[in-house]
Amino acid sequence: MHVRRSQISQFFRPSKMKVVLLLLAVLACGLALPKYQGPQVHHDDVKQQHVFDILKYINNPLYHKEFLQIAQNFNLESNAHHYKQEVFEHFLELHNHDVLLKKGEIFSILNEDHMQHAKALFKLFFYADSYEVFHHTAVWARHHLNEGLFLYSYSVAIVHRPDTQGLVLPPVYELFPHHFFNSEVIHKAYRLKMAHQDHGKQQEHYTIHANYSGSYLNLDPEQSLSYYLEDVGLNAFYFYYHIHFPFWMNSDEFHLSYNRGELFYHVHKQLYARYHLERLSHGLGDIEYFNWDLPFKTGYYPSLTYANGLPFPERPHFANLREYLHYYGQRLCDRNEHTFDYTNAQTHEQRIREAIDSGFVHDHEGNKHQLYTAEGINILGNIIEGNADSPNYHYYGSFVNTARHLLGYSKHPLNHHKLAPSVLEHYSTSLRDPAFYHIYKKVFLLIDQYKQNVPHYHQKHLYQSGLKIEDVEFDKLVTYYDHFWSDITNGLFVTPEEFEEDSFRVKVHQYRLNHKNFNYKVHVKSDKGLKAAVRVFIGPKYDEHGRPLKLSQIHDKVFQIDYFTQDLKVGDNMITRNSADFNWFTKDLPSFFDGEHSDVSELQHGLPLRFKLPRGSEEGTSFQVYVIVYPHLANKNDPHQEADGLHLKNFVPDDSFAFGYPFDRPTEYEDVYHVPNAYVKHVKIYHQVNQDILHGISHDSSLEHDDDDDVHVYQFGDHNNYKKLHYQVENNDDQHTDKLLEKILHEDELHNKMYARPTSAKSMFPVLTTKHSWPQVYAPQYKNYQQVKTGKYDVDQLHGNVDNQIQYKKQNVYDDAQVNDKYHKQGLNDQVDAKYQNHYGVDDNLYRGKYQNHGFYVADQGFSKYGKSGVYGGKYSYGNVYGTKVIPYQNEYQVKYGYGDDYQTSSEEHHDPLYHHY
Repeated sequence: MHVRRSQISQFFRPSKMKVVLLLLAVLACGLALPKYQGPQVHHDDVKQQHVFDILKYINNPLYHKEFLQIAQNFNLESNAHHYKQEVFEHFLELHNHDVLLKKGEIFSILNEDHMQHAKALFKLFFYADSYEVFHHTAVWARHHLNEGLFLYSYSVAIVHRPDTQGLVLPPVYELFPHHFFNSEVIHKAYRLKMAHQDHGKQQEHYTIHANYSGSYLNLDPEQSLSYYLEDVGLNAFYFYYHIHFPFWMNSDEFHLSYNRGELFYHVHKQLYARYHLERLSHGLGDIEYFNWDLPFKTGYYPSLTYANGLPFPERPHFANLREYLHYYGQRLCDRNEHTFDYTNAQTHEQRIREAIDSGFVHDHEGNKHQLYTAEGINILGNIIEGNADSPNYHYYGSFVNTARHLLGYSKHPLNHHKLAPSVLEHYSTSLRDPAFYHIYKKVFLLIDQYKQNVPHYHQKHLYQSGLKIEDVEFDKLVTYYDHFWSDITNGLFVTPEEFEEDSFRVKVHQYRLNHKNFNYKVHVKSDKGLKAAVRVFIGPKYDEHGRPLKLSQIHDKVFQIDYFTQDLKVGDNMITRNSADFNWFTKDLPSFFDGEHSDVSELQHGLPLRFKLPRGSEEGTSFQVYVIVYPHLANKNDPHQEADGLHLKNFVPDDSFAFGYPFDRPTEYEDVYHVPNAYVKHVKIYHQVNQDILHGISHDSSLEHDDDDDVHVYQFGDHNNYKKLHYQVENNDDQHTDKLLEKILHEDELHNKMYARPTSAKSMFPVLTTKHSWPQVYAPQYKNYQQVKTGKYDVDQLHGNVDNQIQYKKQNVYDDAQVNDKYHKQGLNDQVDAKYQNHYGVDDNLYRGKYQNHGFYVADQGFSKYGKSGVYGGKYSYGNVYGTKVIPYQNEYQVKYGYGDDYQTSSEEHHDPLYHHY
């Protein structure tokens, strides 16, 4: 049967509503274009260039000469007639009373005062009567107003003004890198900039390798997911979503979608489900429910610093929220918007529960409105978010914003000029903190309570006569970590001369989760020709304890990975889809400096393209894929035809069914999902352990050269050593390869913070985490060590992909028999060479005889033998024994290792006093 929205659910969106296809031009906002150069300059190209020029070095004063002249000559009051009168008067009042944020102060849209200021500035931009007036007003504001306030209001205006829709914003992580990269990275960038100035500017491009916070402080199992939580693409997505749907923006005034509350629920449910899948791949279970009256278990240490030098607030483990507000809120501070957050969080939650139980809500005039109608989920979403469409904000408040402040653990400021918000109080950083998902656990429990009271799905709501899926096939699914570079130059402070020269560039290199491209096939039989819609979801197959899960148990944990329409013929149909064509997802944002012209209308916008699949494991992690096909029934108001100018049509389905259908509400029983036009496919996702990532080796030319210019490469392992190793392997120089390989391994193990010894296999930095988490080279205590002691060594196994996996042949040299014969007779005395003891994987009994740690030397013996005895020189303390230290050596640099050998870098390589391991 064809199931229309009106036939089956108060949940289906009324066809009169616009479908919110906004989700993410959102990322249209990230496709940066270069300066336009050419004989003919089109109108939109001029506007686009304005955007880039006005945002260049946003944290610096306005240095652009043309813009500076405009800002100094533009008189706001003289142009009053170019704005909506009440809007202009309100902004002028704020400006004249000197209450707007000063430059250098921290801005947060979730602060009530800051929100009112941003709203006033946005309206001034929005109601400017021409693009020229808007542009001049923006230049004036860029020169005179706070950087964060300006960036936010300007970004919202670019997205929503009819004459600027389609223009794109540079990636936010390149505009405000302090919100995306750890303090260490920013500190290194400034050191590089200083060295660039002090040494004749011989170098233009620099690269810094960036860690995630989990590599420094892995104090909680959830922090082992920092590579996911801190992904810059994911956090940029969330920032741009809120640029398109500001919670303070009234839908009627600014022509937003009327079902923004339902979209709010759908977007966050997708984010929640995707995070849950990633947790399962690490053996973590469901997200824990928290109680306001009990200590909040999960601490968070963001490792971020604001541009003005203030650190982001931290939250300790087992934070007592009642005590926190007692000492920093209600007792000691003057009354402000957050004074009673602890009380308000519980009060607002209780009022929402009462509305769900009673079935109606009160508007601001005291009128009652039924909640169990077709509009119900939209109304409930508006209330929980506390947006401008909430029927009664003063009564229901903003549950999520109150919870953000409370769990963020930021201290109450003396006034709105002295704010230090937590990561939860910025949309650009919210997803970094695991507490974000704990908040939405509460939100979804509220919505689930609501949905338990509406009619559940029966098979008639999913069954479609004449359609049958006979089989679904998937290619092998493989995840891995790839390379990514972000240009953070824009976040640094420069002088007017440096702005004009524009010769300095610093990029950040990170490893990120990705997956190999794959195909899947859906075999469908149809008894008639029709246009069909197909939805594809992925969800957990087992819980963290290995117990199988039914679809009815995971309706809130399935992640939609694809939606498309397909013309079916009578009979058998084979539909083939490639992962590169999936909707909902978008490719990486071009850099502020390196972008190319793109037709924005042809781009898809949504979550990062790399996030279709959760991380797998070496042996394969089981998931289940649910595919459903049904006749496509378009909305009467086709969202593709809406004149919003925002090409977001691929994020939300264009048919008449609800967001997330058929997992948008409960079912009467499990068999409801098992209809002929649906299919459940069990799949395994494998994770490819990339040894290049384990040890920092990369022969990607982009690490060493950028546009034929020299690049300083700052890695955890010494780059020159890897070059030497590569050369020696190619030339079969076994004598030197042995020793050099040992040095690299020592250096990586003891000096590299990224691979600090975990307390357990699964708690270590996730890049290394596999079933037998320690790298194969360091794994004698895990059963994977058998792969190391085989007597035949592939360089790819031992130390990464060196020149297409050239084999490092050590045939029968270090096998057990010879090692045993040669060294066992000596009783494992002090003269035993460590490389035979564990690098080449000697017999387990021999191994445990002396060197029983994962490294080459246990702490007590290694320290006393190699740290104090002066074998490698008194200048190297224990912490540096196996690290490197670069000191001037005439015109070159001598790299000293903890082995007494000296290596000199080639005179052809760059010489920089900062070239050492950070």
